[in-house]
Amino acid sequence: MVNGPGSYGQSNPQFAQQPYAPAQPPYPSAYQQQNPYQQGYQQPYQPSPYQPSQQFYQQPQNWPPVEPSGGRPKGRGRRIALLVLSVVLVLALAALGYIGFSYWNGQNTYNTIATENVQLEQADPYDLASFKVDWDALRAVNSDIIAWIYVPESNINYPVVWRQNDDNYYLYHNFNGYSSPQFAAEFGCISLSGANQPDFSDQINIISGHNMLDGSMFQSFSTFNDAAIFNSHRTIFLLTPKGNFRLNTFAIDYVLGSSTVPINFATRAEFKEYLQKCIDDSLVQPDPPPPLVRTINKAFAFYTCDNNNDTYRFFIYANIADYLPLDGGSKEEAMGNKSAEPESPAEDGNAEGEPTGPLEGGDAVGDAVGDRIV
Repeated sequence: MVNGPGSYGQSNPQFAQQPYAPAQPPYPSAYQQQNPYQQGYQQPYQPSPYQPSQQFYQQPQNWPPVEPSGGRPKGRGRRIALLVLSVVLVLALAALGYIGFSYWNGQNTYNTIATENVQLEQADPYDLASFKVDWDALRAVNSDIIAWIYVPESNINYPVVWRQNDDNYYLYHNFNGYSSPQFAAEFGCISLSGANQPDFSDQINIISGHNMLDGSMFQSFSTFNDAAIFNSHRTIFLLTPKGNFRLNTFAIDYVLGSSTVPINFATRAEFKEYLQKCIDDSLVQPDPPPPLVRTINKAFAFYTCDNNNDTYRFFIYANIADYLPLDGGSKEEAMGNKSAEPESPAEDGNAEGEPTGPLEGGDAVGDAVGDRIV
């Protein structure tokens, strides 16, 4: 046996006679060069475009997609803007509510004063004796009271106060002495000019009041530039402790707030000239027509500001149509201490024969009243 005992480790004579040679590849070398698969194994490894590279795994994954730069801050900005807008809206509503309450409270104060102290019921609209005013009760609240003003079919129904040479205090203080906080509706009080006499003895007695947006105080007077409204509200009642006036309006003027209005004149001719100019400059034509100026011995001027242009003022002029003396009052004094002159063309205007002396009831040139209403 060739491979029997003792033959382990011994070479086979058949193979020993043939020299060792490496195995030849089964394919020719030319084919090997043309075979892309075979060639592929001999080239360095190239990553497949369909396989993620090692570099890809070294960077943060983009899944889920990251929002664009600035997207999230913009969202926060919107939330902040909405929050700010909400706060502003709440504050605005609170401010409007506060202002609305101040209007209600201001007018309610005067409604209470009127209800408790004044009786305006009239069977006859020209019956001056039908008005009842509790002057003692009103003086207990405010000693500066001198009158009560009432205009039928309007909101004007207020006490009238006076402080000597002081036209500012009652711009900001109501009848109870209360002054509204900042941004609230400031009603103030209807007041006679501090340059006037509190007994209405001057030739022109100037009474002012605020033009309130809710239609209160003297707002109604600012609508008298409409002829229909003016002519349907010709009557003004001015009640005083000594007697009651019934006044008739005869002109409404529109003047700069910086203008001055005299309260007394050196001569009767100057007084008449001033009244005639008021009538000539009137924004409306009164119907019935105004009285002849020579029949007017005393006038009242009610004024308020124009909310559309606060540099201008509305002045409503009125003469005395009737007067009822009450507690020690005198009709002669109240009417101007001078009887109406006979109607004569020769005496009207600046005609010859016009009295040149001072008009009784005020022979001095009083202080001018300028810009009061704010």
